Amino acid sequence: MRVLLAAALGAVTISTVAVAQTPREEGLSAADAFPEPFSSLGNLRALSSGDLLVSDRVEKSVYKINFETGAYEMLGHNGQGPQEYDSPMGIFPIGDGASAVLDMGNTRIAVMDENGGISNTYPMMSDAGFKMPRAGDELGNAYYSGGSTFTMSRGGSSTPPPPATETALTRWNLESGAEDTVATLAIPPRPQMGRISIGSGGSVSGMPAPTPYRPLDEFAVAPDGRIGIVRANPYGVEWIAADGGKVVGPLPDYTPIPFRRSDKEAWAEAQAQPSGGGGAAMTIRTTGSGGGSRTVALPPPDIDEVEFPEVFPAFSRGAARISSEGDLWVQRDESYGIDGTPFDVFNSSGELVRRVRLPEGRTVLGFGPGALYAYSMDEDDLQWIEKYEIADPSASSSSRRR
Repeated sequence: MRVLLAAALGAVTISTVAVAQTPREEGLSAADAFPEPFSSLGNLRALSSGDLLVSDRVEKSVYKINFETGAYEMLGHNGQGPQEYDSPMGIFPIGDGASAVLDMGNTRIAVMDENGGISNTYPMMSDAGFKMPRAGDELGNAYYSGGSTFTMSRGGSSTPPPPATETALTRWNLESGAEDTVATLAIPPRPQMGRISIGSGGSVSGMPAPTPYRPLDEFAVAPDGRIGIVRANPYGVEWIAADGGKVVGPLPDYTPIPFRRSDKEAWAEAQAQPSGGGGAAMTIRTTGSGGGSRTVALPPPDIDEVEFPEVFPAFSRGAARISSEGDLWVQRDESYGIDGTPFDVFNSSGELVRRVRLPEGRTVLGFGPGALYAYSMDEDDLQWIEKYEIADPSASSSSRRR
């Protein structure tokens, strides 16, 4: 079915070169750490100058940093004016060396140069709903899927649409406003929620029970406009070129991991951790005199009331990223209690060429030439950016066909 769909959308190349053997997993060690901490990092973008742009959601700032010199500079200003931003959530390339900053506080995309100047802004709200891109390219395109766009109503209650099992991946040219569908992604059906009502005191009714670890397709975009699609069923990778041509890679060696009761208990404990530690939290807002807001951690779910899958999916939402060398890195899911975070690395032919494990407690931010950047968190919940050298000495030009 995947091959027939690809043939309908454009030229298809199917890689028939089997991987000689499953790559042996290798560990990575941090080569360096940046000397300044951050509060709540979004993601990271490497510039051609060697500098890095990072967003901090708590500080509501974009910073330019340099690992070699230790330079650390806040770019731009907070606010609602045309040369300002508020609550930056993510950064990605958008053309001519510029960066697109997801300005959530102003519900717009701000196009920023490497010195913090904002040349243009584009609203994320339209009559069709709210669009929140997750990636961009140097051709001036932003990319979003149905999982990152939704409709909003002002006041009262609304009835969600029926659950869907697939969604479009849309390429949006910011300058012209043109949009086109570049792929279809499988998504888990959302739980039926009935009618959602918000009371005058801020109470919410109609919330569904959690349904963790549902398989879904993921994507990442390279600066040249190539799109890496990671399919959940069966697990594998395909590439879509900027002109629509496709390469479907061979299926990697993959054995599903059973979801044990101990995994369910560990998952439930993680949901009850404070939001800074990755657990679930709820913000309660009240109106009228004495109104305000507070965020509370949610109690552990009753695992006997949660619908768990029989096996872990190969990966979860947000698992795919493309390195500066053009490889697609996929963060794998595995049983709780195993130290570190595993990644499968696929080349531009969709072949599995490496298996890599990061140390425990690291979260990937992005890539630079020959490097992966991740952060760790200390006992004060401060986040420290670390640099990992990722050059593969065993790789050759033939094994990484570009």
